[in-house]
Amino acid sequence: MALFDLAIKEKVAFVPGDPFYVNKRGLNTLRLNFSSVAPDVIEEGIQRLGKVLHDLLDA
Repeated sequence: MALFDLAIKEKVAFVPGDPFYVNKRGLNTLRLNFSSVAPDVIEEGIQRLGKVLHDLLDA
């Protein structure tokens, strides 16, 4: 959830993946929705999410 909180600050959101697993094996996963988003918006979102991941790993 630390990643989620930081991503929201960068105006990008995802769904934590763990609710989609009944056996608690998906605790370090996430789900992205890109079915109705333009490619340039997807690219911007991935860049923002990448920055957040990079910052989190560097901390």
